[in-house]
Amino acid sequence: MGRGSQSAPSAPSYKSSVVKDGTNTVSTTYQDPTTGSIVTQYIPDAAQAAGQSEAEQGINQIIPTLGQTSPEMAKEYDQAAQAYSDAAMQQFNNSYVPQLTNLRENIASRFGTLNSSQFLSGLNSLQQTQANALAGIAEKAQTIKSQLATQTENNQINAMHALGGVLSADQTALNDNAKTSLNASQSLNDFLNSQWMKQLSAYTSSQNSQRQLLGTMINAIGKVIGGSGGSNGGGSSNGSSSDAEMAAMAE
Repeated sequence: MGRGSQSAPSAPSYKSSVVKDGTNTVSTTYQDPTTGSIVTQYIPDAAQAAGQSEAEQGINQIIPTLGQTSPEMAKEYDQAAQAYSDAAMQQFNNSYVPQLTNLRENIASRFGTLNSSQFLSGLNSLQQTQANALAGIAEKAQTIKSQLATQTENNQINAMHALGGVLSADQTALNDNAKTSLNASQSLNDFLNSQWMKQLSAYTSSQNSQRQLLGTMINAIGKVIGGSGGSNGGGSSNGSSSDAEMAAMAE
C-alpha cells in the first residue's frame, strides 16, 4: 500500500512461566534461544537436593549388600545360635540328669545291680531322648541363624523402599510442578497467539478493503480522464500525467 500504511502485527514471542513455593522458584518453562525447543526445568531447593542425594547414596550402599553376609554379621549370627544352644542344653540337662539318676537308683534298689534288662531298656530310652533333643537343638540353632540373616536382609530392603519413597515423592513433586509450569506457559502463549491471529485477520481484512477502495478510485479516475481526452483531442499529455499519479497511489 502507500507509504503511510500500517505494518502487519508481529507474531508474539514465547512467554516463559514459573512455579514458586513461597519465594523459591521450583519449576520454570521457557524457550531455548538456541534450539527453539520448549524446556521445562525442575529446580529443587537445597534441602530437597540434599535429601535426594542422601537417598540415592543410601540405596547405592544397600544394593551391594543384598544376599551377602559380612564377617561381622556372620559372627553375630553364630553367637546368637550358640547362646540359644547353650540355654537349650542347660534346660534339657536339668531334666535329663535327674531322670538318669532316678533310673539308676530305682534299678539298684529293686535288683541290687544295674546289670539288668530293665536298666538297659530305660537307659536306651533316655539316650534316644537325649539324641533327639540334641539334634533338635542343633537344628533350631541353624534356623535362628537363617532367620537373623533373613530379618537383616528384609530390614535392608525395607530401608531401600523407604529411601525409594523419598525419591518417588520428589519425582511426583517434580512432575506436578513441571506440569503446572508447562500448562501455565501453554495457556498464556495460546492466548497471545489467538490475539495475534485476530489482529492479523483484522489487518488483512483492512488491507483488502483498502486495495478494493483504491482500485475503485483508479477505475473512476481513469474513466474521467479517458472522457476528457476524447473531448479535448490533445489529451495524451494529460493522460500520461494522470497515469503516473495513479501509479504513485498504487505504490
